[in-house]
Amino acid sequence: TGRQPARWLSPRQARRWAYRRSMGPGGLFVRVTHEGGIRTGYFHLASFNVVPGQVVKAGEIIGTVGRTGIKASNSHLHFEVMRDGALLDPVRFLDAFVLPPEMTVTHQL
Repeated sequence: TGRQPARWLSPRQARRWAYRRSMGPGGLFVRVTHEGGIRTGYFHLASFNVVPGQVVKAGEIIGTVGRTGIKASNSHLHFEVMRDGALLDPVRFLDAFVLPPEMTVTHQL
């Protein structure tokens, strides 16, 4: 649902973030720069709780999930991972945080 917190997922080190206030396809977003040329992006936010150049740590709320952007549907978070400008499959970065279907409430419905 809307206005759920979007959290930075990597537990390693604090990183600086940058943003661009945009109503383009990604809506409002936050981009976090990590070590090793990695950047993560959190798009379609309703709001964000950080300022440019702020250092964020794992678990810190950086924004709220929304439905901003062109052709936005219901509230959702578009999460992307890039290394040296190339998009990467975010699944390998999320594996430790994703519950298997049998552990979710909707699986029992």
